[in-house]
Amino acid sequence: MIVSVVDTCRRMTNYQILMFVGSLKAFRAMRILRPLRLVGKLKGLRLAINAIVSSTEQILNVMFITMSVISIFTIFGVHLFKGSLYRCSIDGDHHAAREYDSGIWTKQDCLDQGHDWVNAENNFDNIWSGTIALVEVITTEGWLTLLYDCIDARGVDLQPKRNENLWLVIYFVTYIIIGNVFIINLYVGVIIEKFNRMNDHI
Repeated sequence: MIVSVVDTCRRMTNYQILMFVGSLKAFRAMRILRPLRLVGKLKGLRLAINAIVSSTEQILNVMFITMSVISIFTIFGVHLFKGSLYRCSIDGDHHAAREYDSGIWTKQDCLDQGHDWVNAENNFDNIWSGTIALVEVITTEGWLTLLYDCIDARGVDLQPKRNENLWLVIYFVTYIIIGNVFIINLYVGVIIEKFNRMNDHI
Protein backbone atom coordinates (compact mmCIF):
# COMPACT_ATOMS: atom_id res chain seq x y z
CA MET A 1 0.00 0.00 0.00
CA ILE A 2 2.78 2.43 0.94
CA VAL A 3 4.69 1.51 -2.21
CA SER A 4 1.71 2.37 -4.44
CA VAL A 5 1.28 5.78 -2.75
CA VAL A 6 4.99 6.58 -3.20
CA ASP A 7 4.85 5.41 -6.83
CA THR A 8 1.78 7.58 -7.50
CA CYS A 9 3.52 10.61 -5.97
CA ARG A 10 6.63 9.89 -8.07
CA ARG A 11 4.52 9.65 -11.25
CA MET A 12 2.70 12.87 -10.46
CA THR A 13 5.99 14.61 -9.88
CA ASN A 14 7.38 13.33 -13.19
CA TYR A 15 4.20 14.40 -14.97
CA GLN A 16 4.39 17.85 -13.41
CA ILE A 17 8.05 18.14 -14.38
CA LEU A 18 7.24 17.14 -17.95
CA MET A 19 4.44 19.71 -18.07
CA PHE A 20 6.82 22.41 -16.80
CA VAL A 21 9.48 21.48 -19.36
CA GLY A 22 6.79 21.40 -22.08
CA SER A 23 5.68 24.89 -21.15
CA LEU A 24 9.27 26.10 -21.43
CA LYS A 25 9.35 24.85 -25.01
CA ALA A 26 6.73 27.45 -25.82
CA PHE A 27 9.37 30.10 -25.18
CA ARG A 28 11.41 28.61 -28.02
CA ALA A 29 8.72 29.94 -30.33
CA MET A 30 9.91 33.41 -29.40
CA ARG A 31 12.90 32.78 -31.67
CA ILE A 32 10.76 33.88 -34.59
CA LEU A 33 11.10 37.41 -33.22
CA ARG A 34 14.90 37.39 -33.75
CA PRO A 35 14.69 39.07 -37.17
CA LEU A 36 13.06 42.06 -35.48
CA ARG A 37 16.52 42.89 -34.09
CA LEU A 38 17.39 43.98 -37.61
CA VAL A 39 14.80 46.75 -37.39
CA GLY A 40 17.16 48.78 -35.22
CA LYS A 41 20.10 48.23 -37.56
CA LEU A 42 18.55 48.66 -41.01
CA LYS A 43 17.27 52.17 -41.71
CA GLY A 44 14.95 51.16 -44.58
CA LEU A 45 13.31 48.37 -42.58
CA ARG A 46 12.85 50.65 -39.58
CA LEU A 47 11.23 53.23 -41.86
CA ALA A 48 8.88 50.61 -43.34
CA ILE A 49 7.80 49.36 -39.89
CA ASN A 50 7.23 52.92 -38.70
CA ALA A 51 5.16 53.64 -41.83
CA ILE A 52 2.93 50.62 -41.16
CA VAL A 53 2.47 51.49 -37.50
CA SER A 54 1.81 55.20 -38.12
CA SER A 55 -0.72 54.49 -40.89
CA THR A 56 -2.96 52.50 -38.55
CA GLU A 57 -5.68 55.15 -38.55
CA GLN A 58 -5.88 55.25 -42.35
CA ILE A 59 -5.84 51.43 -42.49
CA LEU A 60 -8.83 51.37 -40.14
CA ASN A 61 -10.65 53.75 -42.50
CA VAL A 62 -9.92 51.46 -45.46
CA MET A 63 -11.03 48.48 -43.35
CA PHE A 64 -14.38 50.23 -42.78
CA ILE A 65 -14.74 50.73 -46.55
CA THR A 66 -13.84 47.06 -47.11
CA MET A 67 -16.46 45.83 -44.64
CA SER A 68 -19.06 48.13 -46.23
CA VAL A 69 -18.38 46.71 -49.71
CA ILE A 70 -18.41 43.13 -48.41
CA SER A 71 -21.69 43.80 -46.57
CA ILE A 72 -23.37 45.20 -49.69
CA PHE A 73 -22.30 42.25 -51.82
CA THR A 74 -23.25 39.80 -49.05
CA ILE A 75 -26.79 41.19 -48.99
CA PHE A 76 -27.01 40.77 -52.77
CA GLY A 77 -25.55 37.25 -52.48
CA VAL A 78 -28.05 36.18 -49.82
CA HIS A 79 -30.87 37.57 -51.95
CA LEU A 80 -29.67 35.73 -55.07
CA PHE A 81 -28.44 32.40 -53.66
CA LYS A 82 -30.08 31.70 -50.27
CA GLY A 83 -30.91 28.01 -50.08
CA SER A 84 -30.11 27.33 -53.73
CA LEU A 85 -26.60 25.90 -53.36
CA TYR A 86 -27.77 22.53 -52.03
CA ARG A 87 -27.24 19.49 -54.21
CA CYS A 88 -27.60 15.72 -54.16
CA SER A 89 -24.61 13.80 -52.85
CA ILE A 90 -24.28 10.32 -54.34
CA ASP A 91 -21.93 8.22 -52.21
CA GLY A 92 -20.13 11.34 -50.98
CA ASP A 93 -19.66 12.80 -54.46
CA HIS A 94 -21.46 16.13 -54.47
CA HIS A 95 -21.11 16.62 -58.22
CA ALA A 96 -22.04 13.13 -59.41
CA ALA A 97 -25.70 13.91 -60.04
CA ARG A 98 -24.65 16.89 -62.15
CA GLU A 99 -22.30 14.91 -64.37
CA TYR A 100 -24.76 12.39 -65.79
CA ASP A 101 -28.48 12.01 -66.15
CA SER A 102 -29.41 10.35 -62.88
CA GLY A 103 -33.07 11.34 -62.88
CA ILE A 104 -32.48 13.64 -59.93
CA TRP A 105 -33.97 17.09 -60.46
CA THR A 106 -35.27 18.00 -57.00
CA LYS A 107 -34.52 17.42 -53.33
CA GLN A 108 -37.33 14.90 -53.13
CA ASP A 109 -35.90 12.90 -56.08
CA CYS A 110 -32.57 12.76 -54.26
CA LEU A 111 -34.06 11.62 -50.97
CA ASP A 112 -36.33 9.07 -52.69
CA GLN A 113 -33.26 7.40 -54.22
CA GLY A 114 -31.59 7.20 -50.78
CA HIS A 115 -28.96 9.88 -51.30
CA ASP A 116 -28.05 12.89 -49.17
CA TRP A 117 -29.11 16.49 -49.84
CA VAL A 118 -26.07 18.58 -48.84
CA ASN A 119 -25.16 22.24 -48.89
CA ALA A 120 -22.09 23.74 -50.54
CA GLU A 121 -19.15 24.38 -48.25
CA ASN A 122 -19.34 28.11 -48.98
CA ASN A 123 -22.87 29.37 -49.29
CA PHE A 124 -25.10 32.41 -48.89
CA ASP A 125 -27.73 30.97 -46.54
CA ASN A 126 -27.20 33.77 -44.03
CA ILE A 127 -25.20 36.97 -43.66
CA TRP A 128 -22.38 35.30 -41.70
CA SER A 129 -21.74 32.45 -44.16
CA GLY A 130 -22.11 34.88 -47.08
CA THR A 131 -19.50 37.18 -45.55
CA ILE A 132 -17.08 34.29 -45.06
CA ALA A 133 -17.64 33.20 -48.67
CA LEU A 134 -16.97 36.71 -49.99
CA VAL A 135 -13.82 37.12 -47.89
CA GLU A 136 -12.54 33.97 -49.59
CA VAL A 137 -13.51 35.41 -52.97
CA ILE A 138 -11.68 38.69 -52.29
CA THR A 139 -8.48 36.72 -51.67
CA THR A 140 -8.99 34.98 -55.06
CA GLU A 141 -8.00 31.70 -53.40
CA GLY A 142 -10.35 28.83 -54.19
CA TRP A 143 -13.23 31.09 -55.21
CA LEU A 144 -13.93 29.34 -58.52
CA THR A 145 -15.74 26.48 -56.77
CA LEU A 146 -18.19 28.99 -55.32
CA LEU A 147 -18.57 30.66 -58.72
CA TYR A 148 -19.38 27.35 -60.42
CA ASP A 149 -21.81 26.38 -57.65
CA CYS A 150 -23.64 29.69 -58.03
CA ILE A 151 -23.91 29.65 -61.82
CA ASP A 152 -25.14 26.03 -61.69
CA ALA A 153 -27.81 26.78 -59.06
CA ARG A 154 -31.40 26.55 -60.26
CA GLY A 155 -33.27 27.45 -57.08
CA VAL A 156 -34.30 26.22 -53.64
CA ASP A 157 -34.69 22.41 -53.43
CA LEU A 158 -33.68 22.00 -57.09
CA GLN A 159 -30.69 19.98 -58.26
CA PRO A 160 -28.03 22.19 -59.92
CA LYS A 161 -27.59 22.07 -63.67
CA ARG A 162 -24.32 22.96 -65.37
CA ASN A 163 -24.15 26.62 -66.50
CA GLU A 164 -27.81 27.27 -65.72
CA ASN A 165 -27.31 30.95 -64.85
CA LEU A 166 -24.20 32.20 -66.63
CA TRP A 167 -25.29 35.80 -66.18
CA LEU A 168 -24.40 35.52 -62.47
CA VAL A 169 -20.74 35.74 -63.46
CA ILE A 170 -21.36 39.51 -63.53
CA TYR A 171 -21.87 39.45 -59.73
CA PHE A 172 -18.51 37.78 -59.11
CA VAL A 173 -16.52 39.74 -61.71
CA THR A 174 -17.86 43.03 -60.35
CA TYR A 175 -16.98 41.98 -56.81
CA ILE A 176 -13.48 40.87 -57.81
CA ILE A 177 -12.84 44.16 -59.63
CA ILE A 178 -14.11 46.32 -56.78
CA GLY A 179 -12.87 44.15 -53.91
CA ASN A 180 -9.57 42.83 -55.10
CA VAL A 181 -8.33 45.41 -57.56
CA PHE A 182 -9.46 48.61 -55.84
CA ILE A 183 -9.91 47.83 -52.15
CA ILE A 184 -6.80 45.69 -51.65
CA ASN A 185 -4.74 48.28 -53.51
CA LEU A 186 -6.08 50.95 -51.13
CA TYR A 187 -4.26 49.21 -48.26
CA VAL A 188 -1.02 49.17 -50.21
CA GLY A 189 -1.52 52.77 -51.32
CA VAL A 190 -2.05 54.02 -47.76
CA ILE A 191 1.14 52.38 -46.53
CA ILE A 192 3.23 53.50 -49.51
CA GLU A 193 1.94 57.07 -49.22
CA LYS A 194 2.89 57.14 -45.52
CA PHE A 195 6.28 55.58 -46.30
CA ASN A 196 7.02 58.22 -48.97
CA ARG A 197 5.93 61.02 -46.65
CA MET A 198 8.19 59.75 -43.86
CA ASN A 199 11.04 59.24 -46.33
CA ASP A 200 10.76 62.86 -47.50
CA HIS A 201 11.09 64.12 -43.89
CA ILE A 202 14.41 62.32 -43.46
